[in-house]
Amino acid sequence: MVLAFVPSIALFVVHARVGGAILLVLALIWTYFLYAPLFMMRSGARNGQTPGKQILGIRVVRQGGEKMDFGWSLLRELIVKGLLIGVLGGFFLSLPIVLDCLWPLWDEQNRALHDMIVSTRVVNA
Repeated sequence: MVLAFVPSIALFVVHARVGGAILLVLALIWTYFLYAPLFMMRSGARNGQTPGKQILGIRVVRQGGEKMDFGWSLLRELIVKGLLIGVLGGFFLSLPIVLDCLWPLWDEQNRALHDMIVSTRVVNA
């Protein structure tokens, strides 16, 4: 999750507020709009995988058996994980973020909250 630190590093390196804000916006666009959705929509055996998931030997699949496409990947990464759990979770002392991370420990199918919301699951590749 090196990309999560990009905004902090950018703001530290670039002391100008405008330059830091521009780098922050670019990092957020890369992380939520491009990185996961573009990698996860690949066809073939790599569908549902980012490079990190590829290294770990896991992939995201939809419950109905359909392939992951840009729309579903964007919904999962940006809307649910980023905005719903990430941003709104910050207003509730990060409790939703912690619950999302720990939920697979007691769920029968080992699914996180964001997977339940968008009807996906993470499986071995």
